[in-house]
Amino acid sequence: MRRLTEHSVEESKHPNGRMKTLTAVETKKYSRPKGSVEGKKKEKLTYLAVLLVGLFVLPFVPATSQAGETLTLIAEDSFNYTGNLVGKNGGSGFTNAWTYSSGISDYGLSEPTLTYSGITTSGGFVNGCSVLNGQLCAVTRNIPLQSSGKVFVQMIVDFGSQSTGGGTPNLRFVDETNQLTGGVGSNGGTYHSKISILNTSLNANPDGSSSAGTLNGQGFLIIGIDYLLNKTSLWLNPDMSSFDYLSTPAPSAIYFDLAPRIQSLNFVSRYGNMKFDELKIYSVPATSNPAEEAELNRKEAAAKREAEKRSAREEMIARFKNSEKATLELFNQAEVLGITSANIDELHTEIFTLSEQSRADITQVLKVAHKYEVLGIIASERVKNIYSNSLIEIGLIHNESKHKAALTRVVKDLSQGERSTYAGIKEAIEAEMVVMQARKDRLTNILALIASRRNG
Repeated sequence: MRRLTEHSVEESKHPNGRMKTLTAVETKKYSRPKGSVEGKKKEKLTYLAVLLVGLFVLPFVPATSQAGETLTLIAEDSFNYTGNLVGKNGGSGFTNAWTYSSGISDYGLSEPTLTYSGITTSGGFVNGCSVLNGQLCAVTRNIPLQSSGKVFVQMIVDFGSQSTGGGTPNLRFVDETNQLTGGVGSNGGTYHSKISILNTSLNANPDGSSSAGTLNGQGFLIIGIDYLLNKTSLWLNPDMSSFDYLSTPAPSAIYFDLAPRIQSLNFVSRYGNMKFDELKIYSVPATSNPAEEAELNRKEAAAKREAEKRSAREEMIARFKNSEKATLELFNQAEVLGITSANIDELHTEIFTLSEQSRADITQVLKVAHKYEVLGIIASERVKNIYSNSLIEIGLIHNESKHKAALTRVVKDLSQGERSTYAGIKEAIEAEMVVMQARKDRLTNILALIASRRNG
Protein backbone atom coordinates (compact mmCIF):
# COMPACT_ATOMS: atom_id res chain seq x y z
CA MET A 1 0.00 0.00 0.00
CA ARG A 2 1.27 3.48 -0.76
CA ARG A 3 2.21 5.37 2.35
CA LEU A 4 0.82 8.82 3.17
CA THR A 5 3.40 10.96 5.00
CA GLU A 6 2.89 14.21 6.85
CA HIS A 7 4.49 16.23 4.06
CA SER A 8 3.03 14.48 1.03
CA VAL A 9 0.59 16.11 -1.34
CA GLU A 10 -1.47 13.73 -3.48
CA GLU A 11 -4.19 14.40 -6.01
CA SER A 12 -6.56 11.46 -6.46
CA LYS A 13 -9.84 10.67 -8.09
CA HIS A 14 -12.77 10.73 -5.70
CA PRO A 15 -16.16 9.17 -6.52
CA ASN A 16 -17.73 12.65 -6.50
CA GLY A 17 -15.00 14.50 -8.37
CA ARG A 18 -11.42 15.68 -8.03
CA MET A 19 -9.99 16.62 -4.68
CA LYS A 20 -6.65 17.42 -3.13
CA THR A 21 -5.51 15.90 0.13
CA LEU A 22 -3.82 18.33 2.46
CA THR A 23 -0.62 18.09 4.40
CA ALA A 24 -0.40 18.70 8.10
CA VAL A 25 1.32 22.01 7.38
CA GLU A 26 -1.60 23.22 5.25
CA THR A 27 -4.18 22.36 7.92
CA LYS A 28 -2.65 24.84 10.33
CA LYS A 29 -3.96 27.87 8.44
CA TYR A 30 -7.49 26.79 9.28
CA SER A 31 -6.83 26.48 13.01
CA ARG A 32 -7.49 29.09 15.72
CA PRO A 33 -4.72 31.07 17.39
CA LYS A 34 -2.18 29.16 19.45
CA GLY A 35 -3.38 28.66 23.00
CA SER A 36 -7.05 28.39 22.08
CA VAL A 37 -8.45 25.09 23.40
CA GLU A 38 -11.14 25.04 20.74
CA GLY A 39 -8.55 25.76 18.05
CA LYS A 40 -6.33 22.91 19.20
CA LYS A 41 -9.24 20.48 19.17
CA LYS A 42 -10.24 21.55 15.68
CA GLU A 43 -6.66 21.30 14.45
CA LYS A 44 -6.40 17.73 15.73
CA LEU A 45 -9.72 16.75 14.18
CA THR A 46 -8.75 18.27 10.83
CA TYR A 47 -5.41 16.47 10.87
CA LEU A 48 -7.08 13.13 11.58
CA ALA A 49 -9.63 13.77 8.86
CA VAL A 50 -6.88 14.46 6.33
CA LEU A 51 -5.15 11.18 7.19
CA LEU A 52 -8.37 9.20 6.95
CA VAL A 53 -9.32 10.78 3.59
CA GLY A 54 -5.84 10.02 2.28
CA LEU A 55 -6.13 6.38 3.28
CA PHE A 56 -9.41 5.96 1.44
CA VAL A 57 -8.75 7.94 -1.74
CA LEU A 58 -5.21 6.79 -2.50
CA PRO A 59 -5.16 3.87 -4.93
CA PHE A 60 -4.31 0.47 -3.40
CA VAL A 61 -1.08 -1.05 -4.62
CA PRO A 62 -0.81 -4.71 -3.49
CA ALA A 63 2.46 -5.87 -1.99
CA THR A 64 4.28 -8.48 -4.05
CA SER A 65 6.42 -11.42 -3.03
CA GLN A 66 9.08 -10.28 -5.49
CA ALA A 67 10.17 -7.29 -3.40
CA GLY A 68 13.94 -7.08 -3.52
CA GLU A 69 14.31 -10.01 -5.95
CA THR A 70 16.78 -9.71 -8.81
CA LEU A 71 17.41 -11.83 -11.88
CA THR A 72 21.06 -12.86 -12.30
CA LEU A 73 22.63 -14.51 -15.34
CA ILE A 74 24.62 -17.54 -14.14
CA ALA A 75 25.87 -18.95 -17.46
CA GLU A 76 25.20 -18.81 -21.20
CA ASP A 77 26.40 -20.37 -24.42
CA SER A 78 25.37 -19.39 -27.96
CA PHE A 79 27.54 -22.19 -29.46
CA ASN A 80 29.61 -19.88 -31.61
CA TYR A 81 31.86 -22.77 -32.65
CA THR A 82 32.66 -25.02 -35.60
CA GLY A 83 33.37 -28.73 -35.73
CA ASN A 84 32.23 -30.78 -32.72
CA LEU A 85 31.13 -29.68 -29.25
CA VAL A 86 33.41 -31.58 -26.84
CA GLY A 87 36.38 -29.44 -25.78
CA LYS A 88 34.71 -26.12 -26.63
CA ASN A 89 34.90 -23.53 -23.86
CA GLY A 90 32.97 -20.49 -25.08
CA GLY A 91 30.12 -18.61 -23.52
CA SER A 92 30.38 -17.43 -19.90
CA GLY A 93 29.73 -18.56 -16.35
CA PHE A 94 30.62 -22.23 -16.80
CA THR A 95 33.36 -23.82 -14.71
CA ASN A 96 34.73 -26.17 -17.40
CA ALA A 97 34.59 -26.98 -21.09
CA TRP A 98 32.06 -29.28 -22.76
CA THR A 99 33.08 -32.89 -22.14
CA TYR A 100 31.78 -36.44 -22.54
CA SER A 101 29.41 -37.62 -19.81
CA SER A 102 29.03 -41.11 -21.29
CA GLY A 103 30.65 -42.88 -24.21
CA ILE A 104 32.66 -41.08 -26.89
CA SER A 105 29.97 -39.93 -29.32
CA ASP A 106 30.14 -36.17 -29.81
CA TYR A 107 27.59 -33.56 -30.87
CA GLY A 108 28.12 -31.71 -34.15
CA LEU A 109 27.77 -27.97 -34.72
CA SER A 110 25.97 -26.23 -37.58
CA GLU A 111 25.13 -22.74 -38.81
CA PRO A 112 23.26 -20.45 -38.85
CA THR A 113 21.83 -19.99 -35.35
CA LEU A 114 18.36 -21.20 -34.39
CA THR A 115 15.87 -18.39 -33.80
CA TYR A 116 12.87 -17.61 -31.61
CA SER A 117 10.87 -14.38 -31.35
CA GLY A 118 12.10 -12.15 -28.53
CA ILE A 119 15.41 -14.00 -28.09
CA THR A 120 18.72 -12.50 -29.19
CA THR A 121 20.70 -15.14 -31.07
CA SER A 122 24.19 -15.50 -32.51
CA GLY A 123 26.73 -18.12 -33.57
CA GLY A 124 25.65 -21.61 -34.58
CA PHE A 125 23.73 -24.43 -32.91
CA VAL A 126 24.28 -27.98 -31.65
CA ASN A 127 23.06 -30.44 -34.24
CA GLY A 128 22.82 -34.02 -32.98
CA CYS A 129 25.24 -36.93 -32.87
CA SER A 130 28.18 -36.42 -35.20
CA VAL A 131 29.77 -39.87 -34.90
CA LEU A 132 27.08 -42.45 -35.59
CA ASN A 133 23.34 -42.00 -35.74
CA GLY A 134 21.71 -44.19 -33.08
CA GLN A 135 24.82 -44.29 -30.91
CA LEU A 136 24.55 -42.62 -27.51
CA CYS A 137 25.62 -38.97 -27.48
CA ALA A 138 26.11 -37.59 -23.98
CA VAL A 139 27.91 -34.34 -23.19
CA THR A 140 28.05 -32.27 -20.03
CA ARG A 141 29.19 -28.91 -18.70
CA ASN A 142 29.34 -27.59 -15.14
CA ILE A 143 28.02 -24.43 -13.52
CA PRO A 144 28.26 -23.19 -9.91
CA LEU A 145 25.91 -25.29 -7.74
CA GLN A 146 22.32 -24.05 -7.86
CA SER A 147 20.29 -25.10 -4.82
CA SER A 148 18.48 -22.06 -3.41
CA GLY A 149 16.07 -19.35 -4.47
CA LYS A 150 14.82 -19.92 -8.01
CA VAL A 151 16.68 -21.09 -11.12
CA PHE A 152 15.65 -20.85 -14.77
CA VAL A 153 17.22 -22.98 -17.52
CA GLN A 154 16.19 -21.95 -21.03
CA MET A 155 17.08 -22.84 -24.61
CA ILE A 156 15.83 -23.13 -28.15
CA VAL A 157 15.43 -26.87 -28.63
CA ASP A 158 14.19 -29.65 -30.87
CA PHE A 159 14.55 -32.92 -28.94
CA GLY A 160 13.86 -34.95 -32.05
CA SER A 161 12.53 -38.51 -32.08
CA GLN A 162 12.03 -40.77 -29.09
CA SER A 163 14.78 -43.38 -29.00
CA THR A 164 13.82 -47.03 -29.33
CA GLY A 165 13.40 -48.52 -25.86
CA GLY A 166 13.33 -45.15 -24.08
CA GLY A 167 16.11 -43.48 -22.14
CA THR A 168 16.55 -40.45 -24.40
CA PRO A 169 16.41 -37.68 -25.60
CA ASN A 170 16.65 -35.38 -22.59
CA LEU A 171 18.58 -32.79 -20.63
CA ARG A 172 19.58 -34.24 -17.25
CA PHE A 173 20.43 -32.33 -14.08
CA VAL A 174 23.19 -33.65 -11.81
CA ASP A 175 24.20 -32.38 -8.34
CA GLU A 176 27.54 -31.93 -6.59
CA THR A 177 27.62 -35.62 -5.54
CA ASN A 178 27.18 -36.72 -9.18
CA GLN A 179 23.63 -37.88 -8.42
CA LEU A 180 20.87 -37.50 -11.00
CA THR A 181 18.35 -34.99 -9.62
CA GLY A 182 15.89 -34.62 -12.51
CA GLY A 183 15.64 -33.53 -16.11
CA VAL A 184 13.47 -32.50 -19.05
CA GLY A 185 12.67 -34.25 -22.33
CA SER A 186 11.48 -37.83 -22.80
CA ASN A 187 12.22 -41.28 -21.44
CA GLY A 188 9.51 -43.37 -23.05
CA GLY A 189 6.24 -44.31 -21.36
CA THR A 190 2.76 -42.89 -21.84
CA TYR A 191 3.97 -39.36 -22.56
CA HIS A 192 6.94 -40.31 -24.78
CA SER A 193 5.83 -37.94 -27.56
CA LYS A 194 5.67 -34.91 -25.25
CA ILE A 195 8.25 -32.75 -23.49
CA SER A 196 8.15 -33.74 -19.83
CA ILE A 197 9.66 -32.65 -16.55
CA LEU A 198 11.45 -35.80 -15.36
CA ASN A 199 12.05 -36.90 -11.76
CA THR A 200 15.14 -38.51 -10.24
CA SER A 201 14.31 -41.76 -12.07
CA LEU A 202 13.81 -39.85 -15.35
CA ASN A 203 10.08 -40.52 -15.28
CA ALA A 204 7.28 -38.06 -16.02
CA ASN A 205 4.45 -37.66 -13.54
CA PRO A 206 2.02 -40.51 -14.35
CA ASP A 207 -0.97 -38.15 -14.19
CA GLY A 208 0.33 -36.15 -17.18
CA SER A 209 0.67 -32.85 -15.27
CA SER A 210 4.42 -32.65 -15.96
CA SER A 211 4.12 -33.10 -19.76
CA ALA A 212 3.27 -30.65 -22.56
CA GLY A 213 3.74 -29.89 -26.25
CA THR A 214 5.45 -32.10 -28.80
CA LEU A 215 8.88 -33.68 -28.39
CA ASN A 216 9.76 -33.69 -32.09
CA GLY A 217 9.52 -30.02 -33.03
CA GLN A 218 11.56 -26.85 -32.57
CA GLY A 219 10.48 -24.45 -29.83
CA PHE A 220 11.63 -22.38 -26.88
CA LEU A 221 11.76 -23.98 -23.45
CA ILE A 222 12.11 -22.51 -19.95
CA ILE A 223 12.48 -24.75 -16.90
CA GLY A 224 11.89 -22.97 -13.59
CA ILE A 225 12.99 -24.55 -10.30
CA ASP A 226 11.69 -23.11 -7.03
CA TYR A 227 13.74 -24.55 -4.17
CA LEU A 228 11.69 -22.93 -1.43
CA LEU A 229 8.34 -24.22 -2.72
CA ASN A 230 9.94 -27.49 -3.91
CA LYS A 231 8.46 -27.49 -7.40
CA THR A 232 9.61 -27.45 -11.02
CA SER A 233 7.69 -25.67 -13.79
CA LEU A 234 7.94 -25.76 -17.59
CA TRP A 235 7.01 -23.00 -20.03
CA LEU A 236 6.86 -24.05 -23.68
CA ASN A 237 7.00 -21.33 -26.36
CA PRO A 238 6.18 -18.42 -24.01
CA ASP A 239 5.77 -14.84 -25.24
CA MET A 240 9.22 -13.47 -24.43
CA SER A 241 8.14 -9.88 -25.02
CA SER A 242 6.16 -10.05 -21.77
CA PHE A 243 7.57 -13.02 -19.84
CA ASP A 244 8.42 -11.91 -16.29
CA TYR A 245 10.83 -14.16 -14.43
CA LEU A 246 9.93 -12.49 -11.11
CA SER A 247 6.18 -12.94 -11.62
CA THR A 248 5.83 -15.90 -13.94
CA PRO A 249 2.64 -16.76 -15.84
CA ALA A 250 0.87 -20.10 -15.48
CA PRO A 251 3.23 -22.88 -16.66
CA SER A 252 2.63 -25.36 -19.47
CA ALA A 253 3.48 -28.21 -17.07
CA ILE A 254 4.49 -28.58 -13.43
CA TYR A 255 5.99 -31.22 -11.11
CA PHE A 256 5.42 -30.70 -7.38
CA ASP A 257 7.82 -32.04 -4.73
CA LEU A 258 10.69 -31.90 -7.22
CA ALA A 259 13.45 -29.26 -7.17
CA PRO A 260 16.65 -30.59 -8.77
CA ARG A 261 19.95 -29.32 -7.42
CA ILE A 262 22.14 -28.49 -10.42
CA GLN A 263 25.89 -28.46 -10.87
CA SER A 264 26.04 -30.25 -14.24
CA LEU A 265 23.85 -30.11 -17.33
CA ASN A 266 23.95 -33.37 -19.33
CA PHE A 267 22.51 -33.52 -22.85
CA VAL A 268 21.76 -37.12 -23.82
CA SER A 269 20.34 -38.44 -27.11
CA ARG A 270 20.75 -41.21 -29.69
CA TYR A 271 19.53 -39.61 -32.90
CA GLY A 272 21.19 -37.07 -35.13
CA ASN A 273 18.23 -34.71 -35.29
CA MET A 274 18.36 -33.37 -31.71
CA LYS A 275 19.16 -29.64 -31.80
CA PHE A 276 19.66 -26.99 -29.13
CA ASP A 277 20.89 -23.40 -29.00
CA GLU A 278 21.04 -20.22 -26.89
CA LEU A 279 21.42 -22.03 -23.57
CA LYS A 280 21.07 -19.71 -20.58
CA ILE A 281 20.82 -20.25 -16.84
CA TYR A 282 19.40 -17.52 -14.62
CA SER A 283 18.91 -17.38 -10.87
CA VAL A 284 16.75 -15.36 -8.55
CA PRO A 285 18.61 -15.48 -5.22
CA ALA A 286 16.63 -16.31 -2.12
CA THR A 287 15.29 -13.27 -0.28
CA SER A 288 16.64 -12.28 3.10
CA ASN A 289 13.54 -13.45 4.96
CA PRO A 290 15.05 -15.20 8.04
CA ALA A 291 12.28 -17.80 8.27
CA GLU A 292 12.56 -18.68 4.58
CA GLU A 293 16.35 -18.85 4.77
CA ALA A 294 16.20 -21.10 7.83
CA GLU A 295 13.75 -23.43 6.09
CA LEU A 296 15.87 -23.48 2.94
CA ASN A 297 19.02 -24.21 4.94
CA ARG A 298 17.19 -27.03 6.70
CA LYS A 299 16.13 -28.51 3.36
CA GLU A 300 19.63 -28.19 1.92
CA ALA A 301 21.16 -29.87 4.97
CA ALA A 302 18.55 -32.64 4.80
CA ALA A 303 19.18 -33.12 1.07
CA LYS A 304 22.92 -33.33 1.66
CA ARG A 305 22.47 -35.87 4.48
CA GLU A 306 20.12 -37.92 2.32
CA ALA A 307 22.60 -37.93 -0.56
CA GLU A 308 25.44 -39.02 1.74
CA LYS A 309 23.26 -41.72 3.29
CA ARG A 310 22.18 -43.03 -0.12
CA SER A 311 25.76 -43.14 -1.36
CA ALA A 312 26.97 -44.94 1.79
CA ARG A 313 24.16 -47.51 1.57
CA GLU A 314 24.98 -48.20 -2.07
CA GLU A 315 28.64 -48.81 -1.16
CA MET A 316 27.62 -50.99 1.79
CA ILE A 317 25.36 -53.19 -0.38
CA ALA A 318 28.07 -53.46 -3.04
CA ARG A 319 30.46 -54.79 -0.40
CA PHE A 320 27.96 -57.30 0.97
CA LYS A 321 27.22 -58.60 -2.54
CA ASN A 322 30.95 -59.36 -2.82
CA SER A 323 31.04 -60.88 0.70
CA GLU A 324 33.16 -57.97 1.92
CA LYS A 325 32.74 -56.37 5.33
CA ALA A 326 31.65 -52.77 5.85
CA THR A 327 33.43 -50.43 8.23
CA LEU A 328 31.86 -48.92 11.31
CA GLU A 329 32.29 -45.49 9.70
CA LEU A 330 30.35 -46.65 6.64
CA PHE A 331 27.49 -47.91 8.84
CA ASN A 332 27.37 -44.51 10.53
CA GLN A 333 27.35 -42.66 7.19
CA ALA A 334 24.56 -44.96 5.98
CA GLU A 335 22.60 -44.14 9.16
CA VAL A 336 22.38 -47.80 10.11
CA LEU A 337 21.88 -47.54 13.86
CA GLY A 338 22.98 -49.83 16.66
CA ILE A 339 26.21 -51.11 15.10
CA THR A 340 29.23 -50.91 17.42
CA SER A 341 32.77 -52.25 17.54
CA ALA A 342 31.47 -54.90 19.97
CA ASN A 343 28.80 -56.34 17.67
CA ILE A 344 30.00 -55.55 14.13
CA ASP A 345 31.62 -58.98 13.63
CA GLU A 346 28.49 -60.78 14.82
CA LEU A 347 26.41 -58.62 12.46
CA HIS A 348 28.63 -59.49 9.49
CA THR A 349 28.37 -63.20 10.32
CA GLU A 350 24.59 -62.99 10.30
CA ILE A 351 24.47 -60.94 7.08
CA PHE A 352 26.74 -63.37 5.25
CA THR A 353 24.39 -66.24 6.15
CA LEU A 354 21.73 -64.51 4.03
CA SER A 355 21.30 -65.46 0.39
CA GLU A 356 23.15 -63.36 -2.18
CA GLN A 357 19.83 -61.85 -3.25
CA SER A 358 18.94 -60.87 0.34
CA ARG A 359 22.40 -59.34 0.92
CA ALA A 360 21.73 -57.06 -2.05
CA ASP A 361 18.41 -55.94 -0.57
CA ILE A 362 18.81 -52.93 1.74
CA THR A 363 15.50 -53.79 3.45
CA GLN A 364 16.82 -57.20 4.54
CA VAL A 365 20.13 -55.73 5.69
CA LEU A 366 18.35 -53.05 7.73
CA LYS A 367 16.15 -55.73 9.27
CA VAL A 368 19.20 -57.58 10.56
CA ALA A 369 20.82 -54.35 11.73
CA HIS A 370 17.64 -53.31 13.57
CA LYS A 371 17.99 -56.40 15.73
CA TYR A 372 21.31 -55.09 17.04
CA GLU A 373 19.88 -51.62 17.53
CA VAL A 374 17.12 -53.05 19.77
CA LEU A 375 19.64 -55.23 21.62
CA GLY A 376 21.74 -52.14 22.28
CA ILE A 377 18.76 -50.39 23.84
CA ILE A 378 17.89 -53.45 25.96
CA ALA A 379 21.47 -53.68 27.23
CA SER A 380 21.53 -49.99 28.20
CA GLU A 381 19.77 -47.89 30.80
CA ARG A 382 17.11 -47.17 28.17
CA VAL A 383 15.65 -50.66 28.64
CA LYS A 384 12.64 -49.11 30.39
CA ASN A 385 11.67 -47.65 26.99
CA ILE A 386 11.43 -51.12 25.40
CA TYR A 387 7.97 -52.36 24.47
CA SER A 388 6.77 -55.75 23.29
CA ASN A 389 6.57 -54.73 19.62
CA SER A 390 10.36 -54.23 19.55
CA LEU A 391 10.90 -57.73 20.95
CA ILE A 392 8.46 -59.12 18.39
CA GLU A 393 10.34 -57.36 15.54
CA ILE A 394 13.61 -59.12 16.39
CA GLY A 395 12.03 -62.54 16.99
CA LEU A 396 12.25 -62.79 20.80
CA ILE A 397 8.48 -62.89 21.33
CA HIS A 398 6.00 -64.52 18.98
CA ASN A 399 3.45 -62.13 17.51
CA GLU A 400 0.55 -64.38 18.63
CA SER A 401 1.77 -64.77 22.21
CA LYS A 402 -0.81 -64.03 24.92
CA HIS A 403 1.93 -63.08 27.34
CA LYS A 404 3.64 -60.18 25.55
CA ALA A 405 3.47 -57.78 28.50
CA ALA A 406 4.66 -60.37 31.03
CA LEU A 407 7.57 -61.49 28.87
CA THR A 408 8.60 -57.87 28.21
CA ARG A 409 8.60 -57.28 31.97
CA VAL A 410 10.91 -60.27 32.41
CA VAL A 411 13.41 -58.68 29.99
CA LYS A 412 13.30 -55.37 31.86
CA ASP A 413 13.92 -57.14 35.18
CA LEU A 414 17.11 -58.85 33.97
CA SER A 415 20.46 -57.55 35.16
CA GLN A 416 22.53 -55.60 32.63
CA GLY A 417 24.83 -58.59 32.17
CA GLU A 418 21.91 -60.99 31.60
CA ARG A 419 20.42 -58.76 28.89
CA SER A 420 23.65 -57.97 27.08
CA THR A 421 23.29 -60.70 24.42
CA TYR A 422 20.52 -62.00 22.20
CA ALA A 423 21.12 -65.55 23.44
CA GLY A 424 20.90 -64.47 27.08
CA ILE A 425 17.62 -62.61 26.57
CA LYS A 426 16.16 -65.49 24.58
CA GLU A 427 17.15 -67.96 27.31
CA ALA A 428 15.44 -65.83 29.99
CA ILE A 429 12.25 -65.54 27.91
CA GLU A 430 12.16 -69.30 27.21
CA ALA A 431 12.69 -70.05 30.93
CA GLU A 432 9.77 -67.79 31.85
CA MET A 433 7.59 -69.47 29.21
CA VAL A 434 8.40 -72.87 30.83
CA VAL A 435 7.30 -71.46 34.20
CA MET A 436 4.11 -70.06 32.64
CA GLN A 437 3.32 -73.40 31.00
CA ALA A 438 3.94 -75.30 34.27
CA ARG A 439 1.62 -72.88 36.08
CA LYS A 440 -1.00 -73.38 33.40
CA ASP A 441 -0.64 -77.18 33.62
CA ARG A 442 -1.04 -77.13 37.43
CA LEU A 443 -4.16 -75.01 37.11
CA THR A 444 -5.56 -77.40 34.51
CA ASN A 445 -4.90 -80.40 36.79
CA ILE A 446 -6.52 -78.68 39.79
CA LEU A 447 -9.61 -77.79 37.78
CA ALA A 448 -9.83 -81.37 36.49
CA LEU A 449 -9.54 -82.76 40.05
CA ILE A 450 -12.29 -80.43 41.31
CA ALA A 451 -14.53 -81.46 38.44
CA SER A 452 -13.96 -85.18 39.12
CA ARG A 453 -14.84 -84.79 42.81
CA ARG A 454 -18.05 -83.02 41.92
CA ASN A 455 -19.00 -85.82 39.59
CA GLY A 456 -18.06 -88.23 42.41
